[in-house]
Amino acid sequence: MNQRPKQLNAFSPYTITKNDFDLSDLRNLKTMYLPLIGSDAFSLYIELAFSEQEALISDLLDDLNFSISIFDIARKKLEAVGLLDTYLQPEQLFLHLKRPLSFREFFKDDLLTSFLYGILDQDKFSKLIKKFSAEKINGSGMKINANFIEAFGNVPLNKKALELRNDFSSDGISQDDRQKRSALEDENFDFKAVAGELKKYGIADDEIGRQHNFIVSVHLIFGFNEEQIVDLAANSITLDTKKIDHDLFYSQIDSMDRQIQSPKQTVENTIDRSAKRPDFNLTDEENSLAEIADNLTPFEFLDQLKKQKDGIVTVPERKVLVYLAGLGLKNPVINILIHQALIGYGSEYLSEPLAQRIADTFLQKKLISARQAIDFIKKRQDKIDQRQQKKSQNNGRIIKKEKKIDYSNSKKIDNSSALKALSEYEKEKKKQ
Repeated sequence: MNQRPKQLNAFSPYTITKNDFDLSDLRNLKTMYLPLIGSDAFSLYIELAFSEQEALISDLLDDLNFSISIFDIARKKLEAVGLLDTYLQPEQLFLHLKRPLSFREFFKDDLLTSFLYGILDQDKFSKLIKKFSAEKINGSGMKINANFIEAFGNVPLNKKALELRNDFSSDGISQDDRQKRSALEDENFDFKAVAGELKKYGIADDEIGRQHNFIVSVHLIFGFNEEQIVDLAANSITLDTKKIDHDLFYSQIDSMDRQIQSPKQTVENTIDRSAKRPDFNLTDEENSLAEIADNLTPFEFLDQLKKQKDGIVTVPERKVLVYLAGLGLKNPVINILIHQALIGYGSEYLSEPLAQRIADTFLQKKLISARQAIDFIKKRQDKIDQRQQKKSQNNGRIIKKEKKIDYSNSKKIDNSSALKALSEYEKEKKKQ
C-alpha cells in the first residue's frame, strides 16, 4: 500500500497545469467553496491560478506567507473538494488545478451539499439554491489526494439540506430576465439601427438580442460606430446558422489597421464629468493618469502600454476588453484596471484571470470613475502596508509585501515612461 507523505519538502519543484478560468468560476469558488475550505485554501487556489507553470514550493510559501504545514492543510482541502489533483514523483510534484463545479453540478453532490448546509444557516442556504435554480448545466505518478474525511472529518448527510437542494426548479430567475436587467446601453450608439441592418442579413431577432451586450461592448471598447459594427458583423455571420461568430468577428478586427481611429464624440462621452470633482487627494501624476483614462478608449489605452514593451494587443486581450465592458465597467475604470494589471502588477499582458480578479473588486466597490479607482487602489495599498507593518512588528520579522502599484512613488515602478507615452498619444489624438 502506498504511504502518503506527511509533509512536503519546501524546496521541491512543482509543475502545474490548469484550465482557463472565467468570472463564473471565480463566483462559484467564492460562493460555494470558500465557506467549505476557508481563506488559506482559497488563497492557495487563487495563487496557483496565477502562478508560473514551474516553480518551487518555497515560492508559494513566500508569496502567501504560509508555513509548510499550513500549505499542506490547504492543499488537502483543495484536493478533498475536487479542486486540485496532486501527483508525487521522486523529485517533484505535479499539480492539476481544476475548475470549480457549476452550481447545479455542485448541488448534485450529496456530501458537498450537506457540508455546505452545515456551515451556512438554513436561510442563506435556501436563498443560495433559489438564486441559481434557473442556471443550466454547463498526470502521471502516484496520486496523493486527500479524501474528504481526512480533510474535514466525518460529515453526515443532512436530510434537510438534500430536500432543499431537490427544489431547484422553483422560484428561479429566467435567463431572459437576467439579460434584460443587465443590458448595456450607450446614448450615443443606436443599437436599433444596427439591429435593423443585421436583420437584412437574415439574423433572427432572438440572436440579435443575445448579441446586444457584445455589440455595445465592442463599440465602447474600440470606438466603432454603427456602420463599422454592421460591416464587422456581416463578415462574421455563419452561413448555416445565421449567427454571429465571435472568433470571426475578432479576426475581422485583427485584420484591420491597428491604428483604430475612434470618433471624438464617442471618446469624450466616455468621460464621467461628475466624477471630476476634487473629492480625492490625488497627486499631479495621478490626476494626469485619470485625465488620460477619461479620454482614451480601453483599446487605445492598452495599445499604448503594450507598445511601451514592444508588444501588440493580442486577440485574447481584445476579448478580455469586450468582456470587461460587458460587466458594466465604465471605460475610464477599465483603463485603470489595465494600468493596475500591466504597471501595478507588472504583467506582460492582460490575462483573463487577473482582469477578472481586479474587475470583481472594482464591481463590489461600485467604482465608476478613474479618480475613484485610483483613490481606492491607494487606500487599499495603505491598509495592506499598515497590516503588514503591524504584523511584522508583532512577529519580530519582516513580512514580504504584496506587490501592488504605488502611485505615490513612481521610482518604484516604471510608470513615468508609460504615462508619458499615453499623454503624447492623447495629444496627437486631439490634433486629428
